[in-house]
Amino acid sequence: TSVRAALVLVAFDIPYMADGISCSSYLGVGLVVDRAAGLVAVDRNTVPIALGDVLVTVGGSQEVPGRAVFCHPVHNLALVQIDPAAVDQPIAEARLAGRRAAPGDCLNFHGLTSSFVPVFQRPIVTKVERIRLRDSKPPQYMTTNAEVIHFDKVASCVGGAFTNDEHEVVAHWFSFAYTEDGERKEIFRGMDSSIVKGVLDQIRESYSPSPTAGP
Repeated sequence: TSVRAALVLVAFDIPYMADGISCSSYLGVGLVVDRAAGLVAVDRNTVPIALGDVLVTVGGSQEVPGRAVFCHPVHNLALVQIDPAAVDQPIAEARLAGRRAAPGDCLNFHGLTSSFVPVFQRPIVTKVERIRLRDSKPPQYMTTNAEVIHFDKVASCVGGAFTNDEHEVVAHWFSFAYTEDGERKEIFRGMDSSIVKGVLDQIRESYSPSPTAGP
């Protein structure tokens, strides 16, 4: 499907430790959400800060350099950007749904392993609730007061996306980081795609030309 073709692997390396970051190398799954602009949505456990080197693997075969262009101050979301002209294969763009996930929904899960092996499942939404994570020490970015989506089963992978039967992305399977007893840990939860859609709409609006004022 086009959603599976829009999944990419994102590697992020940090040259200098900052903002309480305790790890220098990260790997996760991103989703191409704007093909023309080369924008890829990824979690902040993969791209925790904007200062770092981004390498995006497209189609499991081509590595393309990118850059972090946005880290959401509240939600577990970052955007990285690649040059579409540098990719020598077709790039798919995911369509984001306008409807939120609700308990009882049966969705299609498309994910990737760290070796770019695709996985597929039909999980059911079990509940939607606010995420609760322990405070990190040393202090660093951590998602709080945000709703996450739970599912009855999701295959082991490093990220992915949930779609409805119209192939629209309803939620992202993102990694949430926290620290416990001095050790860095992570859990995977679903994040509603409306958060990504809202950010994209604001970005597109800021770049759209202003209407010419009349006389």
